[in-house]
Order: sequence, then C-alpha cells, then structure tokens
Amino acid sequence: MEKGFEEKVLDKLEDLKVKVAVIESKVNDDLQVTKTKADDAYVIATQNKKDLDEIKGKNVWFTRSIGVALISALVNLLISFLRFK
Repeated sequence: MEKGFEEKVLDKLEDLKVKVAVIESKVNDDLQVTKTKADDAYVIATQNKKDLDEIKGKNVWFTRSIGVALISALVNLLISFLRFK
C-alpha cells in the first residue's frame, strides 16, 4: 500500500532532522577546534608581547650605555687634548 502524503512529509522531515543534527554536531566540533586554536593563539600573542616589552627595555639600556660610553670617550679625548696642548 502506498504511503499517504502526510507520512511522506513526516519521513522527509525526519530525514531533515537527522541531517540537521549531523550538521550541528560537525559545527560544534569545528567550533571547539576553532576555540582551542584561538585560545592557543591568544596565549602565544600574550607571551610575544611580554617578550617584546623585555627586548624594548633591554634596547633602552643598551642605547643609554652606548651614549654614556661615547660621552665618556669624548670627555676623555677633550681632557687628553687639553692636557697635551
């Protein structure tokens, strides 16, 4: 006996319900993977920022040290020049 129209519609709806559940499951899995990757990227970015701040701090001290060394050399040269003149 042939199925009635309502039964065919209900069967199709049931098929759609199963397909939507599969899609939803895949989306949730992908969302979790994306969230994990985003969390990892955030941790790496935060650590990179700390490292850059540390490098900038060292660069400031290096620049100051070079400046002091140059000034000391110039003063020493000036003193030597005035002493032997």
